[in-house]
Formats: sequence, structure tokens, C-alpha cells
Amino acid sequence: MSAETTHPAAPDAGAPFDVLVLGLGYVGLPIATMLAHSGLRAAGFDVDRRKMEMLHSGRCHIDEPEFQAIFREVI
Repeated sequence: MSAETTHPAAPDAGAPFDVLVLGLGYVGLPIATMLAHSGLRAAGFDVDRRKMEMLHSGRCHIDEPEFQAIFREVI
């Protein structure tokens, strides 16, 4: 039996989240993004309402082109 867990490329939209990241700043957002990119159903929350609205609309406050491409892929 393998210790490695596999996750579907496109998880069921009705399934619960695998991980919740609290705080979507310069540490939390990349963590949530990369977990989602790896196939986990990741959700994030931040107390900054404007940041949440911006992320919900598909805009990212981290100005790294490679990161933004992955962010747009998983959002």
C-alpha cells in the first residue's frame, strides 16, 4: 500500500474542502494557491473584506507573473 494520496485533477464542486487557509497575505495566499494547484480542495479566508472581494473577482495582490498564472488557473 502506498503512503501517497492521489487527488483528482478537478475535485467535485459539492465536496468539502481538504484545507482552509486563514489569512491570505504574502504567505497564506501562495500556500492556498499551491495546495489547490496540487489537486487539494483549498479555501482561504482573510479578515480584510477588500482583499477577499479582490480575490473573489479573480484579481491578485501578489505581483509575480508566474504566481498570478497559477492563481488564475485555480481560482
